[in-house]
Amino acid sequence: TGIAEDTVYQTKYNLTEAESTLTFESKYIIDSTTATSLRTYLLAQWKQPHNQLEFGVGVEHLELDIGDILEFSNMPFKIFGEDITDNTTTRPLGEQVINKYWWIYKFK
Repeated sequence: TGIAEDTVYQTKYNLTEAESTLTFESKYIIDSTTATSLRTYLLAQWKQPHNQLEFGVGVEHLELDIGDILEFSNMPFKIFGEDITDNTTTRPLGEQVINKYWWIYKFK
């Protein structure tokens, strides 16, 4: 069963098969071994969701800046059913670590 045929993540993230499949064309790959290596690399690079949070802070946190790393505690909700306050390895495929750290990449 290929990743595109696995409906576990499609159901969890409410995606269609087309939305969960990356078609990648390369004119320089001419054999299946190289194609498989590229597929494995791309899957490892993008299989973990890149979640983003938007939130407000009080004046006591005005020292925060772009590039700072945050760690949340006592979060009242989960993202896609996963706790973001603790490092976990709950993904069914690949046993990825879900990190509890968040990076500030922009301000509004």
